[in-house]
Amino acid sequence: QGAVAAARAARTGAEASRDAAVLEARADIAAARNDDRSAREAVAQYRDGIRASSRLNLDVVRETLTLGRATMFDVLNEQRRYLEIERAYTSALQ
Repeated sequence: QGAVAAARAARTGAEASRDAAVLEARADIAAARNDDRSAREAVAQYRDGIRASSRLNLDVVRETLTLGRATMFDVLNEQRRYLEIERAYTSALQ
């Protein structure tokens, strides 16, 4: 009878381990889906607006430089911001 009780306990333990593994897998899948959804939203925001606005800002600052209303420092700062947005977009794509 001791062996039967030990076998039942082992079975119960194995079932609990299996259930825990299933729950962990489901949680991992839900987290991965959430990460994927967030990444897709970020890519869409960069693609549909942020990158174009940043590029337009850079063009405007360059034009103001040619008109004598901005400095090269202003242009370089705007170029840096533009490149940071492009880098962030690339990261979102990854």
